[in-house]
Amino acid sequence: MSDASLNQTIPGTLTVSGNSSGQAGVAANGIDISSVQAGDHGLLTWSYDPTSTTSTTTTVANTIYLSALYVRRSVTVSKLWFIVNVLGVTATAGANNVGLYSSAATLLGSGNVDPLVTTTGPKSATLATPVSISLYWVATQFQATTQPGVGGSNAAILSTLTLNQRAFTYRFATNGSGTTLPSSITPSSNSTTGSAACGSVSASVMHRKSGR
Repeated sequence: MSDASLNQTIPGTLTVSGNSSGQAGVAANGIDISSVQAGDHGLLTWSYDPTSTTSTTTTVANTIYLSALYVRRSVTVSKLWFIVNVLGVTATAGANNVGLYSSAATLLGSGNVDPLVTTTGPKSATLATPVSISLYWVATQFQATTQPGVGGSNAAILSTLTLNQRAFTYRFATNGSGTTLPSSITPSSNSTTGSAACGSVSASVMHRKSGR
């Protein structure tokens, strides 16, 4: 082997067995090196790139909306993010919340966002106690005199978001309702009823860092 840039020869023998295939623009860890990743925003993951929030869904009071997050390694989460495109009016005290559910359907942490739904833009809620996760859902729930509108993917493509999935693995779903987030949910009860509401949230998680 040789390094052309240094014009040096590395001694030894390289033996490779088996089959190998690759794709231009894909790094060894499978990440597309030509597109923006959550890490480029200082985040651990997201349900989709915020630039894909091309539509707005007016939320239904008390409905629990779920957005799946796929984390490839164990990480510690301290913040949950969502995007408000249309401000809510007169938020009901204690009835606007975001939380994190495990794939085992347990609420791991939550935060109240009453003051955040009455202004537009990206919003984040800090969990009282950071948690370690792998595959989980971010849950959001709102209630106001005028419901907030949250950014989501184009409603026209929502039917494709459950490709080869069953209820308990839906990327976007609704799951019951209430004025607070329940301590647990039933993933098999996940529903796509509500059409555009399924993709209503562009959620992401941020690693806890000093000074952040």
